[in-house]
Amino acid sequence: MVPNTPHESIKVQAKRLRDLFSIDLTTAKYVLARGPYGCTDWSDLCTRLNQERPLQHALQLAELPQSPLAAAYLAKHLRRLASSVSQLILTNRNLPELCEVLRQVFAVPGNPVTLADVLQPITPTAWQPTDLRVFRRLGIESPDRTFLRR
Repeated sequence: MVPNTPHESIKVQAKRLRDLFSIDLTTAKYVLARGPYGCTDWSDLCTRLNQERPLQHALQLAELPQSPLAAAYLAKHLRRLASSVSQLILTNRNLPELCEVLRQVFAVPGNPVTLADVLQPITPTAWQPTDLRVFRRLGIESPDRTFLRR
Protein backbone atom coordinates (compact mmCIF):
# COMPACT_ATOMS: atom_id res chain seq x y z
CA MET A 1 0.00 0.00 0.00
CA VAL A 2 1.39 3.38 -1.03
CA PRO A 3 0.29 6.22 1.26
CA ASN A 4 -1.70 9.00 -0.44
CA THR A 5 -1.22 11.82 2.07
CA PRO A 6 1.69 13.00 4.22
CA HIS A 7 -0.27 11.95 7.35
CA GLU A 8 -0.72 8.42 6.02
CA SER A 9 2.93 8.36 5.03
CA ILE A 10 4.28 9.27 8.48
CA LYS A 11 2.03 6.63 10.09
CA VAL A 12 3.45 3.98 7.76
CA GLN A 13 6.99 5.26 8.41
CA ALA A 14 6.44 5.03 12.18
CA LYS A 15 5.22 1.43 11.82
CA ARG A 16 8.28 0.53 9.75
CA LEU A 17 10.55 2.12 12.35
CA ARG A 18 8.74 0.17 15.08
CA ASP A 19 9.24 -3.10 13.24
CA LEU A 20 12.89 -2.49 12.30
CA PHE A 21 13.95 -1.50 15.83
CA SER A 22 11.48 -3.72 17.74
CA ILE A 23 10.13 -0.79 19.76
CA ASP A 24 6.58 0.20 20.60
CA LEU A 25 4.65 2.44 18.22
CA THR A 26 4.53 5.41 20.60
CA THR A 27 8.32 5.41 20.88
CA ALA A 28 8.66 4.98 17.12
CA LYS A 29 6.42 8.00 16.53
CA TYR A 30 8.43 10.09 18.98
CA VAL A 31 11.79 9.04 17.47
CA LEU A 32 10.56 9.70 13.93
CA ALA A 33 9.13 13.12 14.80
CA ARG A 34 12.02 14.27 16.95
CA GLY A 35 14.88 12.72 14.97
CA PRO A 36 14.54 12.92 11.18
CA TYR A 37 11.70 15.45 11.14
CA GLY A 38 13.15 17.73 13.82
CA CYS A 39 9.82 18.34 15.58
CA THR A 40 9.24 18.37 19.34
CA ASP A 41 6.88 15.36 19.24
CA TRP A 42 4.34 13.52 17.08
CA SER A 43 1.57 16.09 17.51
CA ASP A 44 3.96 18.89 16.51
CA LEU A 45 4.84 16.92 13.35
CA CYS A 46 1.15 16.46 12.48
CA THR A 47 0.47 20.16 13.06
CA ARG A 48 3.37 21.20 10.84
CA LEU A 49 2.22 18.89 8.07
CA ASN A 50 -1.18 20.62 8.16
CA GLN A 51 0.25 24.13 8.14
CA GLU A 52 3.12 24.11 5.66
CA ARG A 53 2.49 23.82 1.94
CA PRO A 54 4.52 23.02 -0.03
CA LEU A 55 6.47 20.90 2.41
CA GLN A 56 10.00 22.16 2.96
CA HIS A 57 13.22 20.79 4.42
CA ALA A 58 12.76 17.65 6.55
CA LEU A 59 8.97 17.77 6.20
CA GLN A 60 9.50 16.69 2.58
CA LEU A 61 10.22 13.22 3.95
CA ALA A 62 6.47 12.81 4.51
CA GLU A 63 6.07 12.74 0.72
CA LEU A 64 8.30 9.67 0.30
CA PRO A 65 8.50 7.43 -1.61
CA GLN A 66 6.62 9.30 -4.38
CA SER A 67 8.53 12.60 -4.38
CA PRO A 68 11.87 12.80 -6.23
CA LEU A 69 12.65 16.05 -4.36
CA ALA A 70 12.12 14.31 -1.04
CA ALA A 71 14.31 11.39 -2.16
CA ALA A 72 17.06 13.86 -3.07
CA TYR A 73 16.71 15.53 0.34
CA LEU A 74 17.01 12.14 2.04
CA ALA A 75 20.10 11.22 0.03
CA LYS A 76 21.80 14.53 0.83
CA HIS A 77 21.03 14.43 4.57
CA LEU A 78 21.00 10.67 5.24
CA ARG A 79 24.04 10.68 7.54
CA ARG A 80 22.68 13.51 9.70
CA LEU A 81 19.22 11.93 9.86
CA ALA A 82 20.68 8.57 10.90
CA SER A 83 22.71 10.28 13.61
CA SER A 84 19.58 12.02 14.89
CA VAL A 85 17.91 8.63 15.38
CA SER A 86 20.93 7.19 17.20
CA GLN A 87 20.83 10.09 19.67
CA LEU A 88 17.29 9.15 20.71
CA ILE A 89 17.45 5.36 21.06
CA LEU A 90 20.14 2.74 21.52
CA THR A 91 20.22 1.02 18.17
CA ASN A 92 23.22 -1.33 18.37
CA ARG A 93 23.92 -0.45 14.73
CA ASN A 94 26.79 1.36 13.07
CA LEU A 95 26.25 4.41 10.87
CA PRO A 96 25.96 2.59 7.52
CA GLU A 97 23.42 0.18 9.04
CA LEU A 98 21.42 3.09 10.45
CA CYS A 99 21.40 4.73 7.02
CA GLU A 100 20.09 1.50 5.50
CA VAL A 101 17.36 1.28 8.14
CA LEU A 102 16.27 4.85 7.42
CA ARG A 103 16.09 4.13 3.72
CA GLN A 104 13.80 1.22 4.58
CA VAL A 105 11.70 3.40 6.88
CA PHE A 106 11.22 5.96 4.11
CA ALA A 107 10.88 3.22 1.43
CA VAL A 108 13.61 4.63 -0.79
CA PRO A 109 15.54 2.02 -2.78
CA GLY A 110 19.19 2.37 -3.63
CA ASN A 111 22.61 0.82 -3.45
CA PRO A 112 23.73 -0.47 -0.05
CA VAL A 113 25.34 2.19 2.12
CA THR A 114 29.02 1.55 2.77
CA LEU A 115 31.39 2.99 5.33
CA ALA A 116 32.99 5.12 2.61
CA ASP A 117 29.59 6.70 1.91
CA VAL A 118 29.18 8.04 5.43
CA LEU A 119 32.72 8.88 6.55
CA GLN A 120 35.01 11.57 5.26
CA PRO A 121 38.07 10.11 3.57
CA ILE A 122 41.45 10.74 5.10
CA THR A 123 43.77 12.26 2.54
CA PRO A 124 47.32 10.97 2.88
CA THR A 125 49.99 13.61 3.06
CA ALA A 126 53.56 13.44 1.83
CA TRP A 127 56.08 12.09 4.31
CA GLN A 128 58.16 14.79 5.96
CA PRO A 129 61.53 14.00 7.56
CA THR A 130 62.01 14.83 11.19
CA ASP A 131 64.73 17.15 12.40
CA LEU A 132 66.44 14.89 14.96
CA ARG A 133 68.32 17.81 16.52
CA VAL A 134 65.06 18.97 18.08
CA PHE A 135 64.67 15.64 19.83
CA ARG A 136 68.22 15.73 21.16
CA ARG A 137 67.76 19.23 22.58
CA LEU A 138 64.56 18.07 24.28
CA GLY A 139 66.27 15.00 25.69
CA ILE A 140 63.94 12.55 23.93
CA GLU A 141 65.27 9.03 23.61
CA SER A 142 65.37 6.99 20.43
CA PRO A 143 63.60 3.61 20.22
CA ASP A 144 66.76 1.75 21.22
CA ARG A 145 66.75 3.75 24.49
CA THR A 146 69.86 5.78 23.64
CA PHE A 147 69.83 9.51 23.28
CA LEU A 148 69.89 10.60 19.69
CA ARG A 149 73.38 11.62 18.60
CA ARG A 150 74.94 12.93 15.41
